[in-house]
Amino acid sequence: MAGMIALNSVLRIDVEGTRGVYRTICQHRGLGVHFLGFMAVLSPEQPHRPPVGSIAKVPTLVLKEWLETGLAREVQIAPLPRQLMPSESRSSAVQRSFQRRLACLEPFLNTEALAEALIGPRGLGPVVQQVVALGSSRATAYRLWAMLCAHGFDASSAVAAFDQCGAPGRARPVAEGKRKSGRRTKAQELGLPDPQPQRALTEADRQIIVRLYRVHRRAETTLRKVYEKIILNGYVSSYERTDKGLKPVIPPKGTYPNQRQVRHVIATDVDALERIMRATTKGHFDRNKRGLRGKAIDGVSGPGHTYAIDSTVADMYLRSSINPSWLIGRPIVYVVVDVWSTAVVGFYICLSAPSWATAKVSLFSTLCGPGLLADLWGFDGITSLDPAPGLPFRLLCDRGEYLSQGAAKTGIDLGLNTAFNPAYRPDLKGLVEVLHRIVKDEQYSSFVPGAMDARRRELELRPDLKESTMTMRQYAQYLHLTFTQYNLFADRTHRLTGDMIAAGVMPSPAGLWRFGHDAGFGFLKSIPEQRLITSLLPQVDVSVRRNGIFMAQLQYQADVAEQLQWTARARNIGSFAEQMHHFPGSVSCLWWPNPVGSLETFRLAPNARTVPETVLDEWMDALVVPTLAQADRDHAALVAKLELSARTDQIFAEAKRATQAAGELPRSDMPPVRDVRRLESLLGPADELCADELPPPELSLVDQYPQSEPEPDPYDSCKQELLRQLNQDGGGNGQ
Repeated sequence: MAGMIALNSVLRIDVEGTRGVYRTICQHRGLGVHFLGFMAVLSPEQPHRPPVGSIAKVPTLVLKEWLETGLAREVQIAPLPRQLMPSESRSSAVQRSFQRRLACLEPFLNTEALAEALIGPRGLGPVVQQVVALGSSRATAYRLWAMLCAHGFDASSAVAAFDQCGAPGRARPVAEGKRKSGRRTKAQELGLPDPQPQRALTEADRQIIVRLYRVHRRAETTLRKVYEKIILNGYVSSYERTDKGLKPVIPPKGTYPNQRQVRHVIATDVDALERIMRATTKGHFDRNKRGLRGKAIDGVSGPGHTYAIDSTVADMYLRSSINPSWLIGRPIVYVVVDVWSTAVVGFYICLSAPSWATAKVSLFSTLCGPGLLADLWGFDGITSLDPAPGLPFRLLCDRGEYLSQGAAKTGIDLGLNTAFNPAYRPDLKGLVEVLHRIVKDEQYSSFVPGAMDARRRELELRPDLKESTMTMRQYAQYLHLTFTQYNLFADRTHRLTGDMIAAGVMPSPAGLWRFGHDAGFGFLKSIPEQRLITSLLPQVDVSVRRNGIFMAQLQYQADVAEQLQWTARARNIGSFAEQMHHFPGSVSCLWWPNPVGSLETFRLAPNARTVPETVLDEWMDALVVPTLAQADRDHAALVAKLELSARTDQIFAEAKRATQAAGELPRSDMPPVRDVRRLESLLGPADELCADELPPPELSLVDQYPQSEPEPDPYDSCKQELLRQLNQDGGGNGQ
């Protein structure tokens, strides 16, 4: 029989008079009786509710019949968490209480002696006396008996439930006949009368507070505002009419919860994570506070499969290479990262605002050959990634400039798939964001001239912008070295699998990149360099004139232009324009798509107005600078012209007066023209005559009058001022 009905098992009995959940305590084999301890009722509406630990005596045959007919069946009840906790994890107070209780439980756990006692007229009394004799009180003995019936007849049932004894952080609602919990007020400590004492919270109060808190708590609503809403909507029951409408009648002081009680209920009855979620927006929680939902490499098959791209404003001030005294501001930095290997596969810096045009150039910097990129930026061709990055299967980006018709067209032309993150979710491509932070921290910790740390607000340590010394080209070279160092030596030991460790893979982004492609699960798609230039680099109208081929007033040359006689056509037929591709980071060359199918390279002419290492943005700034003083030069030129006109009129007037004065002399004194010409032919050139051979000069009418000191010429002074301004402006606009 014991094999059929195990002791300490839980039975659900649905028999009138014995309805409920019971635990089998023991069995008297001689009389064929099972003793059951009551645990709980089957439904709250059950009228008969005996106390926990009440003993029911059921014949074994009857109990067997109930089990066979379905009136009783065995059920499982999960043990309490404190019963599963190992003894070494319990606190010292719990362990001491457990040892005291365990010493008193031995009579209850002896099933044979317990069955003999229960069959007698006194029932549980003799066993309780044995427990009291071991050092326990009578009330504690019956409480231990109820615990054994409720949680099982083993030692784990005696573990103290200190978490349910009204300790701090536990709810203690007021009940009938119980005083208010919590510390006394100052008036109570001093024995002063309080006509309106603060009442205690009931279970209904706690439910109202929690419900209204969940209704009104939002990111833009403070707890003080929530408290006002709780009192207004939960405890104001009457209103009075006024000229401005209905006015709520606040209940008397002490009849509604105060702010401290409401805060306590919210802190104890509402989960801490729920409070955090309600105190902020869903987007902010998902970006900065959500739990782990996956890894960035989930769904990425290998290196080259997915690239992530993002741009940021560098914490760096740059200067112009044309004139280092010009401060050109903070650049935009694009970074392209391989998600699987975390390697930086490309970067690009510019001064223009983020757009698909600049994003395409950053893709060109990623996909073009290392040698071409090194020539354009002027850095050493150090290749940290082998093989060189190719076109990825998927490009992960934001919903900014990448969600455009231009991006869609480029994706179709190159076979590039784009994946967009939801709006305002930069955390979904956190790898690129982390690399932006790494670069900013690196340049600040390395004391790069002009670097600033905006996040830590330490500009007061280095506030002078005169510390900025790097040009855009030098900053690109610095970023190239920084990213090369990162690719070769960043620690990625946590990414190594057993196969990688056995293969001796270098635990770095470059090592993971190389291993993935060598193992055959990398994605590598090659695009011809000419195709990259025509698809990703921006186009510009290049002017072909009789004096050369110009872009932004810079002259270019190529053999194909001489073969096609472009300048001859411009001289005889007229100037025309050709569209060419250019790399904004360098003015050294242009690419012209020849209609016959080739891509021709145009190089900067040796006599161009700037050097090939100049960035296009810097050159455009240099062209604009002379125009800033154009109004002053125009004014100076106008003043000079007016002075010239006045001076010319004065000269003409003096000459006219002298001529009129000479016309009043007798004409007999004037030699005829024929004699003058004969005299010139006899004397020969004037420079061959000696001073003593010349005839004595005759005093003219003008020389007969005394002459004063010459006054300073205003035109000359104005001309000198204009030349000085031109020298200061760098020679004008060069036209």
